[in-house]
Amino acid sequence: MNKLSSKLQRYFLDANTVEDHPIGIEELFFLMGKRTFGCLFVLFILPLLALVSIQPSIKYSVLLILCLGAPLRVMILLLALQLAFGFRQPWLPYPFRRFKLKRSKLQEIVKLWIPWLQKLELFSKPRLTLVSESLPGRILIGLAMILMILLSITPVPGIDGLTLIGAFVTSFGLINRDGLISLGGLILGAFGGLLTARLLLFGFESWPTVMPMQLYILILKFISLIALAATILVFVLLLITIFRKD
Repeated sequence: MNKLSSKLQRYFLDANTVEDHPIGIEELFFLMGKRTFGCLFVLFILPLLALVSIQPSIKYSVLLILCLGAPLRVMILLLALQLAFGFRQPWLPYPFRRFKLKRSKLQEIVKLWIPWLQKLELFSKPRLTLVSESLPGRILIGLAMILMILLSITPVPGIDGLTLIGAFVTSFGLINRDGLISLGGLILGAFGGLLTARLLLFGFESWPTVMPMQLYILILKFISLIALAATILVFVLLLITIFRKD
């Protein structure tokens, strides 16, 4: 089974290469192939999920959405548009494509994250690839990601969370070509979008009786706090690895 962790292991850790030549973004994208979209989506959606837990009021949440959420959503929308147009790999502007890291630095990053990636791969495997691998399936996912991210733009804290969770789960499925997980994310996103539209149109009195609102908010806050901790951990470890002196 051609797992991403195995591919990274072979390329960076098992290869008999002594040269410490820089590796560019395009080379990494080529190595990861179609999985690149899923990896980038997860990287950008994780901080958005973290924002849900740190929005103290409607007034301050608007500021957070504008200052932090807007750039992340723009990046996700640009990637989703490319996916919807059938791109096999993400296209980035020239200044971003010029970014390079030494092979030794990337080896440290890969060595750090492969064990975590292998744990995640225990829950995911290539299945229902018609959803995650075929051109129509990827176009559908690209369009759905656009809708989910647009529906998550709301100044009311909490009701955007389910849509973001749906987008995150969908993206996670793309990483390991798991169409079943991606399909589950699409269903979550659709339900979250319907819930968001219903609350905005008819108010919180129309909240479904299946789950009390307090329980929903509590679960959402818990997931968001996990996302916040994961975001901090990921970026701190990446910064330490990149800027640590050899």
